[in-house]
Amino acid sequence: MKQYKVTIISLIVLAVALAGYFLISGLVGGDSSNDDGDQIRRERVLAFHPNDVVKIETHYKEDFVLEKIDDKWVCTSHDDLRVHEPSVIAILNSYANMQGNVVVGEDETIIAENFGFHDDPSTFTIYLKDGKTHTLVLGNTTLSGSEIFCMFAGGDKVYKISGTYASRFQVTRATITTNKVFPNINKDRINTIELVRHGEPKYIIRGDFSGEEKAWKLTYPFTIRGDNVQINALVDTLMGLTVGDLVNTNVEDLSEYGLDVPVAKYIVKDNQTTRTFEIGGRTSDGYNRYCTVNGENHVYLVAMSKLSFVDNEVTMYMNTYPFLENQMVLSNVKLNIQGEVWNLDYEVTETDENYWFNGVNVNRPNKDLRSQFKKITTAMYSLRLEEIDLEEPQPKELICSIEYTRTDNSKVLVEYYKRSENTCYIFVDGEFMNGMIYTRRIIGDTSDSLINVVKNFESMMNEN
Repeated sequence: MKQYKVTIISLIVLAVALAGYFLISGLVGGDSSNDDGDQIRRERVLAFHPNDVVKIETHYKEDFVLEKIDDKWVCTSHDDLRVHEPSVIAILNSYANMQGNVVVGEDETIIAENFGFHDDPSTFTIYLKDGKTHTLVLGNTTLSGSEIFCMFAGGDKVYKISGTYASRFQVTRATITTNKVFPNINKDRINTIELVRHGEPKYIIRGDFSGEEKAWKLTYPFTIRGDNVQINALVDTLMGLTVGDLVNTNVEDLSEYGLDVPVAKYIVKDNQTTRTFEIGGRTSDGYNRYCTVNGENHVYLVAMSKLSFVDNEVTMYMNTYPFLENQMVLSNVKLNIQGEVWNLDYEVTETDENYWFNGVNVNRPNKDLRSQFKKITTAMYSLRLEEIDLEEPQPKELICSIEYTRTDNSKVLVEYYKRSENTCYIFVDGEFMNGMIYTRRIIGDTSDSLINVVKNFESMMNEN
């Protein structure tokens, strides 16, 4: 008798489980036949070309209208939004390639509430050049949560598509915008970075693509080689720069935010695009500044902590070294300090290094002076531009000249002419470097001045 009771109870439990399964399956619009591979039909949901879309309307938590104007996507429903075009294009490309499983076909009845189409569903509408309109209606997710039901308004099919599409078609501000200041600039193709402070240009940096590797140079306030390391760091900072909260839109009087004449304005160009970033006054709490992007009249906040680079002096982005190359490229250096001349010869490879001082090998039989010799090279290389001088140079007497000869016989002549009692002009191959160096670096009394480094080494060479 107990065995029969157990059997009856088991049958009842099984019947309840099956009834529950079919009830839930019906509520979400699924049917058991869809799990049968022989009856599933997978097809492209909508065939269209993304370039043919001229307008998008979306309905989710907030409604948006995007229109293509002069080949650019603009949010006509929200003037304050700067559309991130790559995001919009990515949504359309994803839509054009989207495939789904047909859950309900042409000859079957669609019960809207079974799929979540009945209670103010999310929609994604596209308008094409030929005048056609397609409204995609999004319904419930499946029990697994990995897929979502959809259909076209007025259509006769229900599809089951990947749930990843939901985040694309259920459009929010974050979906179609970016808080990056320079989102459309190609970092590798940047050719100009310009900083304007209080309406006056401070510096202009240009990319030089003529060599095997991209280099930088300053072209304002004068022309000089750029410091590639520092400028690349500036590029990384600018490309990662983001704005914060939106403060106000369609502002008529930007002076209220210190943006009529910005404190600083960056102009960044690549081979196709120019974008600007304008920085205005501080907020009352001192933690942010007001800013605009591309000269638009929508005012945002930008954190002060992100703007420390704005105060960098132009010298940071200059290559202030007249000559700074690996010793392996050197063959000879002719050093002249106030008329006294020394000849330095170099033979440096990856595995060995040899040096000659006035024709004598510094690797002496009784003493190896190669490390001390290299201090001369370091002292010569360190004679760099220390301050900018934009006035027309009036060189007086020659204090020092260094002629570097490379292994390919090319030469670079660096000359230091007296500017005042304490400073020297710097010339490279006859061209003024637009700056000066303190004379004590060359002929000062300290042990690290160039003349004393050379004299001390000469004394060591003369020792027995």
